[in-house]
Amino acid sequence: MGEHGLAGKTCIYEGVFRIPFLVRYPEKVTPGLVVDHHVSTVDFMSTMMGEVVAMGASLSLEHDCTPRTVRQKHLQKLSHLAEIGIPWVPKG
Repeated sequence: MGEHGLAGKTCIYEGVFRIPFLVRYPEKVTPGLVVDHHVSTVDFMSTMMGEVVAMGASLSLEHDCTPRTVRQKHLQKLSHLAEIGIPWVPKG
């Protein structure tokens, strides 16, 4: 149970809609920046997930670990095991 005995955000008490939003993203957001505007939280998840996916894609290219290169490296290791006489049988 929250403030004013509320279990949800179904009324317009200040504590319901005036929630601080903190962001730490030094590459994009100026440290110490304060914005005094209303912000909707409706699209935060999709926006943040888009950023996370973009960063992950960037890192995978930077470190050569795209699905194709990971698969190729895995297959090379399996081929090496077969060459030295260690059989590999896929489970399934």
